[in-house]
Amino acid sequence: SMSETEISSSIIRAEKKSDMQVVYIHWGTEYKEQSSDSQRKLAETMVDAGADLIIGHHPHVVQEVDIINGVPVFYSLGNFIFDQYFSEEVQQGLVLELNFEPQPELIIKPVSSTESLSQPKFITGDEKAEFLFAVSERSADEISNAVRNGRLPFLSRFASSPKTAMITK
Repeated sequence: SMSETEISSSIIRAEKKSDMQVVYIHWGTEYKEQSSDSQRKLAETMVDAGADLIIGHHPHVVQEVDIINGVPVFYSLGNFIFDQYFSEEVQQGLVLELNFEPQPELIIKPVSSTESLSQPKFITGDEKAEFLFAVSERSADEISNAVRNGRLPFLSRFASSPKTAMITK
């Protein structure tokens, strides 16, 4: 595994070559619906290094959503397709859709395979509302309403500071 210094260096190098740094990280404790202090500390390190969005996986369950200095942190998206059937929580997950128009936002789409064994389907209606409400209750206060609505404004450095180039002859 990489040290915090190596992770920071990687993000800083990537920032010099790209407009947006999305970190997709394997971390966290399996089957825990709440992130750990070490995940939060590492997320802060990644944000300080220039991460614009952090998406975690590994715990097999959906963890809370956080916001650190304006950067969304999805600690765990849960399972999408996996052969675990011992609880409803391990048969659920989140799909994220990043839209830039008309305003940058992340659409949070819950999925479940509880009725179809490893074939996820979007959760809709009251079940969707209940699922997003449960995630929002564990999430950062300042974004809990956005998580509950399944639409999180994406106000990253990328989205809030348009880059322009001048071409001269």
